[in-house]
Amino acid sequence: ISMARKPGARSREPRAAVGGASMDIEMAALVGPKPNLRTHLDRQKMLAKNMRAQKEQVSGPWGTFWKVAASISVVGLISMAFYQAAQSTSGRKALHGGMALPYASFDLGDSGDRWTAERLCRHFKVENPAQVEIAFGVNSPEHLRRMIATRAAVNIIHAEVVYSQMEDTGKHFGEKARGKKNVYAIPVMSHSPYHRSTFTFDAFLEAFMRGNKEGNGLEQGLMLTFKDPRAVIPCLKLLNKEIRYGGMLGPLIIDAEVLPGPGGFLPGMASVFRNTPRELPGSDVEDPPVPGDVEEMMRQERERRTVAFHPTAFVHKVKIYVPGALLSIGWSAHGGCVDTLKAATVRKDYTAWYTGEPIPSVAAANKAAEATATAQAKTAKRLAAVNGDGRRHSRSLLGLLGSKPEKGNPLLEMTDITESSENQTSFEKGLSNIDLSEAHFPYDTNHHALRYESTTSYTQEMMNDAYWLMRNSTWRGDVLFNVKACLLASDPTQPPPYKRLLQQKLGYTVMIHGTVDDTTARSLKVKDLTNNLEPSTTFIGRLLDVSGQLVAV
Repeated sequence: ISMARKPGARSREPRAAVGGASMDIEMAALVGPKPNLRTHLDRQKMLAKNMRAQKEQVSGPWGTFWKVAASISVVGLISMAFYQAAQSTSGRKALHGGMALPYASFDLGDSGDRWTAERLCRHFKVENPAQVEIAFGVNSPEHLRRMIATRAAVNIIHAEVVYSQMEDTGKHFGEKARGKKNVYAIPVMSHSPYHRSTFTFDAFLEAFMRGNKEGNGLEQGLMLTFKDPRAVIPCLKLLNKEIRYGGMLGPLIIDAEVLPGPGGFLPGMASVFRNTPRELPGSDVEDPPVPGDVEEMMRQERERRTVAFHPTAFVHKVKIYVPGALLSIGWSAHGGCVDTLKAATVRKDYTAWYTGEPIPSVAAANKAAEATATAQAKTAKRLAAVNGDGRRHSRSLLGLLGSKPEKGNPLLEMTDITESSENQTSFEKGLSNIDLSEAHFPYDTNHHALRYESTTSYTQEMMNDAYWLMRNSTWRGDVLFNVKACLLASDPTQPPPYKRLLQQKLGYTVMIHGTVDDTTARSLKVKDLTNNLEPSTTFIGRLLDVSGQLVAV
């Protein structure tokens, strides 16, 4: 009987057996049982269950606890870092307008060899820079000893460094000279680059370090004003050595006049002659200034005679050797309230000197001096005739006057030092190692001197020169800008020209020098600065009253 089946349904009848076993049975034996669909579903459910369990474990109470703890730790570390940064710069925020800063509190940055204006004030335990006491012009061993002995009243010792050449003939302790002369370039302490001095910078620094070795918290600071470019690098190397070995405990200020300013004269560092001249225009001035040159030929003559200098090279060397020091720069300032010099008149004198012609101003001064000497000699002769020993009295008076009008001028009493041919090459090589003429960015001092010749006070352009000098030289430290007090005379209701400069960076301050009127002198004596002179950004320099006397502040 055949069973009926639905149309399209497959037959489930077994195939014919071959050799006693079907083909399907043999294949099933080889491949194994087919996987069941339910087994796959069970496995998927098990995996999903495990994943949910792990997720619940992470996001459970303990997982949430660890997440919160980690977040709090990260936030705490970040907050602590910002707090420390804020603490180290909290005082600097008041420099823009605060009259006094919290200098008495300890700062996290008050260690190491990097100094700021506020750390300097904290070191000397004063409220602001205006209260820092500076002893200026300490250029002799005796003066240095006196200032070190009074360290309780003197915070900073200021000295001036120039370049000197010394000859060694090889004659020592009675020996005969060897014939060969060696020339040594040595920095010495002196107010003028044309004055001789035997007080070397090495001896000065040794005496200063020895005197402040046991300051017991009263270690004095050191401010060095360089008057000759050739003295900078040798001194900075010695200072670098002292700092690295921990010998310099107080603040260090490196100062120089590097920018042209009112009056049309070059800065002092660009006005130093290579060899000591026999005659210089402006013989009544200790360091005769050099005006900018209009004619290119005269400029070449001046550059041939003077020591090459560029402001950016000075800042660059300070940054390399003593990056933690306070930098101090200034502008040249002549004419007007500073002195009676005029660039146009002095330029004529230098032109005559360069070309070998008689110097007009010197010739006029000599003629006047000769007339005065003749009249005084006649007077002395008449007095001597009355006293009965005319010859002796006459000689004594003429000796004081000088037989030549130039006698007594320190510039004219110096002698040139020339190098012997044997060591000329090595000497020139040594000078090249202390050269400061490399321009790290374009700046023409002669061009800017001519540009400012008609000005009688500081201008915003001069302040911009200083700002771009610091920025292009990548100087990161604090800066003191030296300004002449009388050139700031303007409407008291108007801000001084340097106000915008001080706002460019925290740590920019000014140091007031020169002649001040009676009102300003009285305010400085009581440390109550007026006329836009804020104590928080003002150091008091070497001040003179209208009669030329030092103002004791």
